[in-house]
This record gives sequence, C-alpha cells and structure tokens, in this order.
Amino acid sequence: MQRILSLLLLAAPLWLRGEANLAVTAQVEASSCLGKLRAEFLADGQRGRQSAGTYWNDGTRGKGGDTVRLTWKQPQPVQEVRVLAPLMDRSGPFQLPGIEICLLRTGTPVATVSNLALLAASALATCRDPVLKMADPVAADEIRITFGTGNPDGWNFCGEVVVLGPGQGPDLPEELAAQDGKVPTMTYAESVRWLEAKARETVRASLQTMGDGTHAFPPQVGLGYNAFWLRDYSYMLETCADALSDAELAAACRLFVRSLGPDGAGVDCVRYSGEPIYKPGFGTMGRLSVADGGPFTVNVAWATWQQTRDADLLAEVLPALVRTMQAVPRDPATGLVHIAPGEPQERCPYGFTDTIGKQGDVLFCSLLDIQASRRLAQLHQAAGKDGKPWEERANAGVAAVRKVFWDEELGLFRAATVRCREPDLWGSAFAVYLEVATPAQAQRIAAYCRDHYAEICQHGQFRHLPGGVHWERGCKPDTYQNGAFWATPTGWFVHTLALVDPGLARQTVVDLVQDFRARGICEWVIGDRIQLPNYVASATLPLQGIRGLAEK
Repeated sequence: MQRILSLLLLAAPLWLRGEANLAVTAQVEASSCLGKLRAEFLADGQRGRQSAGTYWNDGTRGKGGDTVRLTWKQPQPVQEVRVLAPLMDRSGPFQLPGIEICLLRTGTPVATVSNLALLAASALATCRDPVLKMADPVAADEIRITFGTGNPDGWNFCGEVVVLGPGQGPDLPEELAAQDGKVPTMTYAESVRWLEAKARETVRASLQTMGDGTHAFPPQVGLGYNAFWLRDYSYMLETCADALSDAELAAACRLFVRSLGPDGAGVDCVRYSGEPIYKPGFGTMGRLSVADGGPFTVNVAWATWQQTRDADLLAEVLPALVRTMQAVPRDPATGLVHIAPGEPQERCPYGFTDTIGKQGDVLFCSLLDIQASRRLAQLHQAAGKDGKPWEERANAGVAAVRKVFWDEELGLFRAATVRCREPDLWGSAFAVYLEVATPAQAQRIAAYCRDHYAEICQHGQFRHLPGGVHWERGCKPDTYQNGAFWATPTGWFVHTLALVDPGLARQTVVDLVQDFRARGICEWVIGDRIQLPNYVASATLPLQGIRGLAEK
C-alpha cells in the first residue's frame, strides 16, 4: 500500500506534493535573447547573478514589448507569480518600468496585472520584484510577461520567474522567497553552516583563467579586480583550500613562487598575462616592494602543503621561500618588519592598509612575519630539514612585539613606531589569535572590544581603529581603510571577544551572516553604504576564528 501511495505522489503535480516553484516544470521562451543570457535561465530555480551570466537579457536595446512565456501542457493552479531581478554585481541599481504579468488558459487571459516595476541591485535586500498575487488560485497553462521600454540603457532583463501554487510561499529557498528586503534571521549554528557553504561557493565563483591556463582566484567575483592577488588568495586558502583541486593549488603556488623578484621580494599581485607586480596600485604606490609579500608567499605554500602533502612540490619551492623571507625588510635592532621613515613612502605595509602611511617598525607585518616563520619551520621539518632557526626568529618576534608595540594605558597594540602610531584593532585581535599577545594582554584587548563594541563593530564587521580615530596619514576618513567596517578580520575579533563574552561573540557571527544575506558579501561597509559586493576574503577569512568559536 505504501508503495502505491508513493507512486501516486510521484505522479501528482508539484503543488500537490508540496514542492515550490512550478516554473521549473515549464517550457520557457523569450522574444529575443542576448548571447549566452538565455531564456531557460528564468526557470532554473536560482535568482540570476550578473557575473555568472545566469539571467535573461532580451538583446534588443531600446525596444519595448519584449516577452517571456512559460507554458505547460496541462493547466496548473497558480496563486502567485514573482518576476525576480538579477543581482547586479556592479554599476546598479537598474529599474525596469511598465512590466505586465498575464495568466492565460487556452490562449485566453484569465488574470492580468500591469504597470509593475523591477529594481535590480547588488544585494538581495535592495532588489524589488514585481508580484502578481491572487486570493484564490487560477488554472493557467501559460504565463506571459511583457517588458516595457526598459532601463535607461535600453536593455530588458530578468533573473528568474517563480510560480507558486496554493500555500507554497514558505517552502521557497530563502533567496527566492525574500521580499521587500526582509531576510529571516538564522540561529548561530545555521549562520555558521551558511557561511561555510557560501565561502566555498564564492571562491569557486571568483575563478578566472590566466593566459598560461593557470586558474586564478581574484579578490572579487566578477571583473572588479583584474589580476591574481597574493594576500587575498592566501586568505581563501586559510579556510577553503579544499574548494580547490590539488592541481589548482600546485599551479597557483608555483606561480607566486616563480614571480618572486630578483631580490626575493614577494608580489602584490600577478596580472593574468603573468606579469608580476610588486607594489600596490599596479606598481604606483611606494618606492619598493610591498612589505607583506614574503610572508604571504610562505602562507600560500604552507596551506598548499597542508592540503596536498605534495613532497615534490615542497622540495621544489622551499629554497625560494627561504629567499623571500630573507628579503623581508627588518629593523636590525628589534628584528621587526620595518618601513624606513621619510618621503616619499618607502614601501606599503600590510595590503589591507596599503593606503596608510605607516613608518618605523610596523605591527601587522611583524605579526605576519611571525606566522610565516612558524610555518616555514614546519615546512622544513616536513622536508626533513632543520626548522629551528625559523622557530627562533618567530619567538624573537613575539618578544619584540610584546615590548615595542604594547600600550599599557590603552590595553591595545599600536600600529607603528614612527608614523601612524594609532591603536591597531585588527593587529591587536590578530596578535590574540596568533597567541603573540600574553594572556594578560589578550584579556585587556578582549575587554576593550567588549566595552567599545558599538564603536568598533557594525553588522558583525570590524573597524581598523577605535571609534572616532583616523590614521595620521591615510585615505579619506570614514571610507575604505580609514574608518569603514570590514568582515575580513571578524574571525580574529570574535575569537578575541569570546575570551570575555562568548554570547556577544556568537551574536556577532549571526549579525555578520544576516548582513551578508541582506546586503551581499562586501569588501567594506559603513552605515547604509556598501562597497564591492561578492568580496571573497570577507566570506572566507572570518571562518578562521569562527570555527574555533563554534567548536567551543
């Protein structure tokens, strides 16, 4: 009897089986299509994204009357039709006015709504989706959607069509069901699971192929960053190396190693042509190579080894890793990473503060040097070689950081010793995460983060500096690296915060994911302003601290 009921249920229409979105069973046609932006994307169950090309574009600039038709062989009970905007990664928002949705049965209109408008934007919460919704379901075998003149540049487009039967709305996937910017809140555990999946998805979506066939993973999904950036790639591998194949990992590792400069300096990025760039701004910022290139080259090799255990690759790159770490500019008196004072700026510091004119011994690059030295020691041991000199370099760096940068009165580490000596919140949290801070220092930093939470955290994203503080030499205040809020360091932040307030740390993760789901995974935010959606490090690196928090 159970088998008979199961067979009957499988033969029943989708609406009777409780499944949402009848559109995926329809045949889809359009009056015209542009290139690969085909009509069938309108019924694949996924809201279209500009960068991935999974949306429809009519291909007729400036012409009205473009139509999309969904048809079934048998009438379907339709209660609601939603015309979903694509998520536009760049240059939006775009509005399409004058949309009409018409339900037909055997060619005769049975329900129509006109003068609807669609708004495509970079984040789900900003999009607006035209809806035809009826009190009672109507049997229809065709849905015809007609677009007017289009947005100012003349194209008509659409990201998905969702067709619902009686009572199906709650069953829709979150991204399809969201309306008017309302995204349901997840629990902490759900938020962590969502971020784990989204981080890998974002890494894969960023893929670009270089001229020699190497798979590059640039910082942003789409065309915003037209090169392969070393530090952003390193931040992908910290948590999502398993999203890449062993062949992809090995090829990228070899690319960055062979791109080292004649003096051993690590790159800032590599163009898709294979040209290495050693200074930010495609070679325009600073006189010498960026200060963090060596440590990040080691980090890429270490993460690649952790994932692949490729002994041949390790033996091949190890001498170059030693050479690039020897090229890191260091203060002979302290052993810390050093940027010589003077004008013009000798070199840029850590890439997430590359517009900031830090000089003297610099905290964050010194922390990266400690991390890379520890990892280089591990790689030597894995290769059967003596890693002790690199352990000693790391230990000496730890002692120097604790002495040189710590401000006892503030309870934070300062960013540099000569210029831009402001308290460094990212660096302080990273020092706690690396266990460079003493236990007493870590408690002070954690208490500061708790007591000043509202000033330094927005939507789960973390400021470089204390509230109201800006860099002595940097970009425009309250933008970018000089007062905006970033997701990239959130993992270190919640790891630190959990020392004194685990509940607040977990809520920070929930807030972060909620903002990602509502406004997109951005490079940085401040208030209502968002910048560069689909930023990969914002999705991947927070997991570094969040995973440890979840385990606790």
